[in-house]
Amino acid sequence: MRSYNPGCDDNDNCTTDSCDSEGGCLYADVDCDDDDACTTDTCDSATGCVYENADCDDNDVCTTDTCDSETGCAHENVNCDDNDPCTTDSCDIEAGCIHENVDCNNNDECTTDTCDPSSGECVHENVDCDDEDECTTDTCDPVTGCANTDDPDLCQTPEPEDDEEQKEEEKEEGRKEEEKEESYYALVTEKI
Repeated sequence: MRSYNPGCDDNDNCTTDSCDSEGGCLYADVDCDDDDACTTDTCDSATGCVYENADCDDNDVCTTDTCDSETGCAHENVNCDDNDPCTTDSCDIEAGCIHENVDCNNNDECTTDTCDPSSGECVHENVDCDDEDECTTDTCDPVTGCANTDDPDLCQTPEPEDDEEQKEEEKEEGRKEEEKEESYYALVTEKI
């Protein structure tokens, strides 16, 4: 038969002390299990049972760390989706979420490359190489880009209208002079 006997008190709050008439003092460990997977259960001889919250931190910023009293620690992946189809979303265990722009570069200097935020599709628009100079031929090379080459055939400077009028006036004056000279020679010839 077991009974409490002050003489068997070991001053340890982590044991249940009793006395057996045949075996003497008995010391059974206190059961500190609180059936909670989110606590670490220990016992301190001075204070008794101690319940500390389980440390569920996995030192990974890419997970959300929680604890379920039945199953224990849980680590769910962080949602890094920024709802932007023009970015590639990932997670670095130290830096966290990373959003890298989709690479739409087609390595063609003759296009402007962008990403459509509504569809995520890459868009390649032709570069405008027009330098608004009528005297150049405007082309584009996929490697070097725009080229504006001088072309003399495209840019022949027309003679000013004033010059044309002046030439006509000079021709007219020349004709008049010729007529005067002819009239003079005719008159001289008659007198002879």
